[in-house]
Amino acid sequence: MGIPASSFANRGRGFEKTLELTHMMYANQDIAYIDKKEVPTTVKRGKVVYLARTGFDYEGIWVGSGRFICMEAKEHKERLPIDLKNKSGLKMHQIKELIRYGKAGAWSAVVWNISDLGVTYMLDWQFLDDFMANVYGIRKEKGKLVKSIRPSMIENVCPMVDRDGVPDYLMALGRKK
Repeated sequence: MGIPASSFANRGRGFEKTLELTHMMYANQDIAYIDKKEVPTTVKRGKVVYLARTGFDYEGIWVGSGRFICMEAKEHKERLPIDLKNKSGLKMHQIKELIRYGKAGAWSAVVWNISDLGVTYMLDWQFLDDFMANVYGIRKEKGKLVKSIRPSMIENVCPMVDRDGVPDYLMALGRKK
C-alpha cells in the first residue's frame, strides 16, 4: 500500500531549486557529487501516491574522502514540526535514518530554510539525536509537549549556512571530510 502524497508536496520546490545550484557548485569544484533521490510513485484516481519512503532527499559522495552524504531539505516558517502522521515536517523515519547513517560515519543532516526569516541552518545528526533524546516530547512550563524545532533552539547550536542567498552547508563545516 502506498503513502498518499500530501498537498504540501510542492512547498519546498523553490528551496530545492536553490539547493540544485549548491550541488552544481560542489560538482563543478569537485567538492562533492550530490543527487536528489527519486521516490517511486504511481497515479491512482488522479492523485500521486508514493510507493516507498525515503529516509532523506539527497545523497552523494564527498570527493577525495569517499564519505557518504545524506541530507534532508526542509522549508518551513517559524518552526520545523516533527510529524508522526506523514503530512508535513520532519518525519520520524527520516530522523531515524539520518541518525543511523550519521552514527555509521556518513555526513548526515537536515538543511532547514526558515522562509519567514530568510535564513538556512544545518541540523546535523548529533543535534537530531540529542533533540529526540532530551527535548522532543518533554512538557514545557505550560504543559504543552515539545513536538517541533524552533529557531531559538538552534541559533546558538547549529550553523547558519546561507551565503549570498545560496546554502553552502559543506562550507559551514569547514569542508571537513
